[in-house]
Amino acid sequence: MMLGLRCCGHDVGVDEAPVGGFDLVHARLLLTHVPARAQALASDGASAASGRLAGDRGPDPVLQPLICPDEFGPAQQLANRLRQGFRTLMAGRGAELAFGRTLPRLLRAAGLETVQADAFFPITSPACTVLEIATVRQIRSGLLAAWFGH
Repeated sequence: MMLGLRCCGHDVGVDEAPVGGFDLVHARLLLTHVPARAQALASDGASAASGRLAGDRGPDPVLQPLICPDEFGPAQQLANRLRQGFRTLMAGRGAELAFGRTLPRLLRAAGLETVQADAFFPITSPACTVLEIATVRQIRSGLLAAWFGH
């Protein structure tokens, strides 16, 4: 059975949304990092308006400030320092750290009618560990520059 699928990608911070309605518009951990997030959200909402679903998982680092709630030793202190450093770098680049909790309201304002939301804090899940490692690798030079002036 052949499905009539078309996959499009675009830079939501720069490009206009692709022409035509879509059944699915999906962004994951993205819009919080886009300085023109309101315009990008409105554009994605317009693309999905004639379709069925728009999905975005918006992080909310303000609600999950620590990676190690029990800061009992140097390793846990470093992990929390890395998390704080990441949040500081994100904010300095224009990221909206409380975006996750505002996303449902913004999706409704963009014209989407059926909006559902839930929240969870994956502090100890294997997926969270993979994401944390990837994040630290990506921001390593920024963290070193911020901490040590390199």
